[in-house]
Amino acid sequence: MSKSRNLQAIHLSTLTKFRWLIRCAAFFSVTLFMTLVFVRPFATFEIDTAEISKLAGHTYLVSFDFLKRFGLKLESGRSAEEQAFFTLLEDGKVVGTSQATLAQITQKGGGRYLHTGNALYFSTSDGSDPRSNEHKYTTIAKVMPSNTGLAILYLFSLLSSTLALVQWLASKKAPWHSTITKTLQRMWLWFYVFGVRELGFPLVKSAKSEQVKINILRIAFGLIVTYRSSLTAISAYWYYDPVEVFGTPLNIQFLCALFTVFLASMYTIGFCAPIAGLLLLFTYAAIDRYLGIPNLGLCVFLILQITFVLSNAGQLLSIDRLIMDRGPLHLKRLVARQYGVFGTVRSRQLSYYYLITFISYALTSMGAVFFHLQDHFWMQGHTVAAIMTNSYICYQYQFFREVEARFPQVLEAISMIAITFQTIFQLFMIPLMCASWGRVFVIAWGGIFVLLSAVSLQLSFLPFLEIVLWLLLFCPAAIFSMAATSVDRSLKTFELISQKAQSDWIPVGTLMVAFLTWAVYPFHFPVGEKNLHFKSLRAATKPLNDAFFYIGCWVPCVFNKEDLSMGDCWITINRQSNKSSKLVPISAADGSRLHYHLFDPLYFGNHLVWRRTLRLLSDQEIIERHKPEGLNYQLIEKVINFDYRINGHKDRPTVYWVSIYKSDSLGRSYEKEQSKKYEGRLIHSYGVSLPPHTAFENKLGQRGYQPNSGSLGE
Repeated sequence: MSKSRNLQAIHLSTLTKFRWLIRCAAFFSVTLFMTLVFVRPFATFEIDTAEISKLAGHTYLVSFDFLKRFGLKLESGRSAEEQAFFTLLEDGKVVGTSQATLAQITQKGGGRYLHTGNALYFSTSDGSDPRSNEHKYTTIAKVMPSNTGLAILYLFSLLSSTLALVQWLASKKAPWHSTITKTLQRMWLWFYVFGVRELGFPLVKSAKSEQVKINILRIAFGLIVTYRSSLTAISAYWYYDPVEVFGTPLNIQFLCALFTVFLASMYTIGFCAPIAGLLLLFTYAAIDRYLGIPNLGLCVFLILQITFVLSNAGQLLSIDRLIMDRGPLHLKRLVARQYGVFGTVRSRQLSYYYLITFISYALTSMGAVFFHLQDHFWMQGHTVAAIMTNSYICYQYQFFREVEARFPQVLEAISMIAITFQTIFQLFMIPLMCASWGRVFVIAWGGIFVLLSAVSLQLSFLPFLEIVLWLLLFCPAAIFSMAATSVDRSLKTFELISQKAQSDWIPVGTLMVAFLTWAVYPFHFPVGEKNLHFKSLRAATKPLNDAFFYIGCWVPCVFNKEDLSMGDCWITINRQSNKSSKLVPISAADGSRLHYHLFDPLYFGNHLVWRRTLRLLSDQEIIERHKPEGLNYQLIEKVINFDYRINGHKDRPTVYWVSIYKSDSLGRSYEKEQSKKYEGRLIHSYGVSLPPHTAFENKLGQRGYQPNSGSLGE
């Protein structure tokens, strides 16, 4: 013990001795980091004629790769704004134009140049050779750190700041753990007083009655997740290609999806709820990423799951409660130890958890609306009308198309009003809670928004989780009330047998530190999205972004014009066998979704990707992408394989006929003639056959699998 104390004293004295060095390093590294992020300095470089290389025509090449040795690079891009950061001078005078293509430089010259990355393609003003024409060429460019340099600087500033904080804690007379405890307690009290009370957020008056609401919503939440996971598991069995393990076909993706069904079911019935909840929290997002089906619902799922876990959901309306009431003593203690991890959850803790949940959702919404504000389609007020008439997004698209045909001004007015309210709601959700009328607006508009999303929009389990979220945050616990004596008896049983209740600042402080880390991390917002500096910074801090993803802290970029244009390109697939033809239920003739979209591997993992990759392409480019080596051909092939397997064709040859249609609904949304804008024109079609091939595939065919296909051509 004395040896460890001596070592600790040595470490403390070392930190104290170099305290000014540590503080200066922290100050200058953080200052330099922020300067390079927000203020990009210009630098002048003289081009050495020995570094110039001759290319075709009038084109010459100069490389600035020497900057990599210093962890730097030149800011560049093809847009006018980004090209303005780079200027080429000939004898001190600006020459040519930076908006040139490589072909223009090669054929015309005249001082045209193109700067991309660390390479400069340029021509001289008079067509002479810059290596021998005795002219002096210089460049003025903005310098920024490379991804590696930025990552090193970021980590160094983080390390030096951490050491400075540790040194400050060490300078206190009290032990480290006491200082940290008091600091967290003060932070918690400050946030509680100025966050919960001043913001006007609903206060939890009784933790016992609130537990009834929490556990009813836990069951609803679990049912939603179980249903979604079950559909994913069913489709994963047929969609993903199995691999051969010891001679046996094994579908790893199916087993992962089945694991989530098991956990979600346990959490729904409340059997070992704390363990099941933690496992869901730590594995659900990772499995979704592995299956290639992450979506907006995952963000709300993670935010909700963190709240349920910290609230010790499962103490009521669960198998665990039956065990605690009627089970043997050893099972009671085993169950109680699980709930003893977070101790007894008090009313002010629940108030804080709800506040953090709300602010996390509000910040995510705020980040999303920043993307909308950069989309001219949103700013013009057309987005909601386009969503309602989009056959791929809205259930009632035919009704809204009829309204658009008869009363276009009415639909346009509704769209503009809805976009205005939604922008105010997402952008000012937090400050609006400070006023009584603002709270009414946030609660009412948020409720209307999530209900309409559940009724009208096809967004998988997202709107249903948002309903649970809104009920958890704003619905009074009295609506969910049960017999008070029953609740008291059950909760007291948990408290008496569980481990000693921990101080409420432990889970609160942990959650607060994680939340504040995300809240002050500016790079998850689309501020400066077109700024290459921010793109490099995001690339350099990717591990931190990934960490935020797994706690539901990420900003979606959806419902812009590019996303809405997904309704302008669709497919129909007909299964032809024994002189009969049947439509594969992936897309209808008008582009609307059919029931295969209930399966997220086909929805998010396949068809959504297929539509997004084609939304802005020409007819010829779409045809090129549907050749056997193209990505879109392979995506359609997976849908065909899924249908072939799930219908049990086995060894029978089957022909699928694929037809690709395209319309231009967004391009003519508000023109006078609208009668034919939703009609699709056929731009390509081809056939795919599925006979068995190898012996291993024949073995798979006995189980309904058939991973390979062959094209019949157009």
